[in-house]
Amino acid sequence: MTIPQLEDFDRPNEPPFHSYLEASQAIGLDFTPWAGQEVQLRTYFLGHEPNANLKVYGTLLVEGQRVVGAWVSVRGQAPGLHPLNTRREELVRGKTPFVALLEKYGWTPEGEPTVQPVTIPQLEDLNRPNEPPFNLYLEASQAIGLDFTSWAGQEVQLRTYFLGREPTENLEVYGHLLVDGQRFLGAWVSVEGQEPSVHPLNTDIKNLVLSSP
Repeated sequence: MTIPQLEDFDRPNEPPFHSYLEASQAIGLDFTPWAGQEVQLRTYFLGHEPNANLKVYGTLLVEGQRVVGAWVSVRGQAPGLHPLNTRREELVRGKTPFVALLEKYGWTPEGEPTVQPVTIPQLEDLNRPNEPPFNLYLEASQAIGLDFTSWAGQEVQLRTYFLGREPTENLEVYGHLLVDGQRFLGAWVSVEGQEPSVHPLNTDIKNLVLSSP
C-alpha cells in the first residue's frame, strides 16, 4: 500500500492514516518519513475481545525488514483503532456503530445481538411470497435511506437486537441490521406476534402495533 503525503493525513480518508499514525506514535513508531512511498501492510487475527466478542486484528506497516507503524483494530467498533500496547480488556471504549445506529432512532438495545449469515434474494424474488419477507425489509430500509438491492444474491450478516416491549400489548420488539462488514445495507424493527410485523427504524414505539396479533 502507499502511505499518503503528510498534508493528506488529516483529511477524511479511507483508510484513516491519521489514526494509524497516532496509534503508531504511542509505541514510538513514526511512518511520516515514508509518506508517498509504498510499504507492506501485514494484518494478523489476534482473537476476540472479552466484552462484546468482537474480532481483534493487529496490523504492521513494514518497509523491507523494518516495522514503521503498528496498531490494533477491533472489527465493528467505532472508533476501532488502538495502540499496540492496549490491554485486551480495554479495547472496547465506545459504542459499536450498530448500537449507535439504533440509538440514533431512539432505540436502546438490551444485551448482545444474535448474528447470522443470510443471503439476499435476487431482485426478481423480492416480491414473491418469501420467508423471510425481504420485500418488506427493503421497504422499511428505504424509509431511512438504505437500499440492499445492489447486494442481491450475496451473503451478508443479519444482526438482531432485543429492544424491549411495546407499551400497548406488551409485545417483544426487535431491531434488525443487515450489514456487510461495517457497512449498513438495511435496517428495520419487528414486533413478535404482530401482522404485519415489519416497521421502519424511525417508527415511534407508540405506533408499532398497527393491527391485532
